[in-house]
Amino acid sequence: MTRAEIDCVADLHIGESGCQFSVLRLWRPGPELHEALSREFGLPWPSQPNTAASHGATVLWLAPGERGITGLPGAAAAARAARACGPALHDVADVSDGRVHFDVSGALARTVLSKGCSLDLHPRAFGSGACAQSLLAQVPVLITVVSAAGAPAAYRLWADASLARYLRAWFSDAALEFGAR
Repeated sequence: MTRAEIDCVADLHIGESGCQFSVLRLWRPGPELHEALSREFGLPWPSQPNTAASHGATVLWLAPGERGITGLPGAAAAARAARACGPALHDVADVSDGRVHFDVSGALARTVLSKGCSLDLHPRAFGSGACAQSLLAQVPVLITVVSAAGAPAAYRLWADASLARYLRAWFSDAALEFGAR
């Protein structure tokens, strides 16, 4: 995984990295399956729309019956899902090579993201444990909060790797007014 710092000023840090990202699809998941997945992944399984949970790995609600799993190699995510799901119809697709993630943090993070994203990123509306799919500068992204309460704002965004260069340029432009070069 490569890491690159895009912009860094006193109150804004933007970094880019490759990532581990798998998509788990479940056919007709119910509470029993969610409980088994919770035990296997060691975290409360996100069963409500636009929620995420982390404990080592991060699991993000993408759609009914569909979750994103980050922070685990695809084979490890597939093995854990297979143990939890047993004979229940499921599929894990490792899409790591097609994704990139951006970390945006600091006191100006929300301000910069708000230039290109229509989500209300204020902590009262989009706090810890939230995730959402939206557009940033016309690019589909998945965004989640990574900072703890009381810490400077920190967000992680995943996007299609083919659009990474465009997003890097957009972030650089959006950060210009704050002294980034």
